[in-house]
Amino acid sequence: MIQNTVNEFHRVDVLVNNAGISGAAKRIIDMPDEEWHNTLGVNLSGIFFCSRAAAREMIQQKSGKIIHVLSTASFQPVAGSGDYCASRGGGLLLTKVLALD
Repeated sequence: MIQNTVNEFHRVDVLVNNAGISGAAKRIIDMPDEEWHNTLGVNLSGIFFCSRAAAREMIQQKSGKIIHVLSTASFQPVAGSGDYCASRGGGLLLTKVLALD
């Protein structure tokens, strides 16, 4: 995605990580591994891979902005949403680490 943007427009100025799924809506003890991995794959790994690719280009350009759309579940637990809260909480900390890096 990032490489296609650079190929067509010669740069990437903004990345908005807005993709997300609500998760399994199950208690942790009832959650199948596949549902856990799916939620974290979309909500957390998606942020990681897209941000990493965009940041590499933005560093070379010496400009750019990355925006992560998260949720109040990033810092407030919601019963029956362990996968979602973990993915959004991880996204919040990943955002902070990306800013430091």
